[in-house]
This record gives sequence, structure tokens and C-alpha cells, in this order.
Amino acid sequence: MLHKVFPLVKPAPLSEIVQSRDAFIYMDRGMRAAGWMYPKNEHWHRIYRLWTLTTLICGLCFVPMAFFGSYFMDLNSFTPAQFINSVQVGLNSCGSVFKVTFILLGIWRFEQANILLDRLDKRCISDDQRAKVHQTVANCNMVYMYFQILYVLYIISTFLGAVLQGEMAWKFYNPLVNWRESSAKFWTSAFIELFMMSCCVFMQQLADSYPIVYMLIIRGHIITLKMRITQLRSDLELSEPQNYAELMKCIDDHRLIIM
Repeated sequence: MLHKVFPLVKPAPLSEIVQSRDAFIYMDRGMRAAGWMYPKNEHWHRIYRLWTLTTLICGLCFVPMAFFGSYFMDLNSFTPAQFINSVQVGLNSCGSVFKVTFILLGIWRFEQANILLDRLDKRCISDDQRAKVHQTVANCNMVYMYFQILYVLYIISTFLGAVLQGEMAWKFYNPLVNWRESSAKFWTSAFIELFMMSCCVFMQQLADSYPIVYMLIIRGHIITLKMRITQLRSDLELSEPQNYAELMKCIDDHRLIIM
């Protein structure tokens, strides 16, 4: 079912050319949506910078401040269960600040990593090695989409469960809008919370899923390297110098993987 909407979660046939960098296609789109990667069209860069600033301020600055502001300014409105749940999410939002900052500081290395993966792809010549790359790429995209679905479900379920009961989903402290005064202010405050928390959760999802996806594609190339090593000296038509050259290529591949 999922592959009908997101075709890259299904392994492509060997008749198609698949690169290891394709494992990050959905993630790259997510990073662009979050404001982390500039579009190729330079005419949109100024608007994109504004969007980047908006998502970062809302997700990394306002959300932690709104959580802890409510503990100091509106603590009496919390039930014990609401307070415990809120503290868990509030502390997690503070942790996401460090995770996202760490990712953003190294985001310029993503393209360099893709270039190294392209070099490893060129060594996957046999059908069994190419099939492994195709399967690994599909698995990476599947893992990312599972993360996406789970995090979106959290946002939707928490938001709807609260507003249907006439409550704020995360009880952010908002000195500008008192949601208790009127229905209009209630929905205004609710959607402000929804937007801010969506920014925070989406960036958290990117920070959580990227290491897993990257390690999966590296693991796939370790397996293809193992395939090449087991096939050394199996071709009787190759001379001794040629077998030695193949061995040296495998050593270079190993060095490239652990870089």
C-alpha cells in the first residue's frame, strides 16, 4: 500500500539505474521543507531564508520557551498527568535543539557523503551486488517514511484529542492570545501551537532518522564489499597481477567506507 504513494520504498528492478544517494531522496525533500537545504533556483533564496528563519525560531526557540513558560505562569491549569506528559515533551524539545544544531553544523558534508557513495556504487557491478544496493535504498526510504508517519500521527492525535475536549494540545504559554476568552482565540491559539510544534517535531524527526538511514546504506556497502572479497580469485581467467589489483581495490573500498 505504501509503495503506491511512495514508490521508492519498493526495490527497483535491475533494469533501472539506482544510486545509493537515492536512499536520501525523501529525506532531502523533508530537509528542504524544513528550510535546511536551499533550492537550486537562486531566485527563491531570499524567500527561503525567511522560511528557514521562521522554522528554526518556532521549532528551536519558541517551543522550549513556551513549554517552560507555562510551568511558571500557568502551572495551576495542569492536572498531574498533564504536567508529567508535558515535562517529557518539553525536555525532549530542549534536547532537539542540540540534535538539530549538530545536524545543521554538518549539513554541508551531506553532498560530500553522496559523492563517496557514488564511488562505492561504481564498484557494484555484478547483479547480486546491484540487487543489494537496490534493496538497501528501498529499506532506507521505508525507514524514513515510517519515522515520518509515526511523528505525524503523534502531532495529529495529540492535537485532535485535546481540541475536541476544549483544551490546548500542549498548553503553550502565549501572552498575546488568551485561548479561554473566546472561541476565535481558542482556535487561533490552537493553530499557533500546531504550527510551532509541527516545526519542532518535523526537525526532530529529521535529526532522529538521518543517522539510522545513513548507517543502513553504509551497512549495505559493507555487505557488497564482503561479496567482492569472497569472489576474489574465483575467476580463473584473471592473472595473478589482476587478482592482486582486485584485492587492492577492495582495500581501497574498505578505507573509503570507514572515512
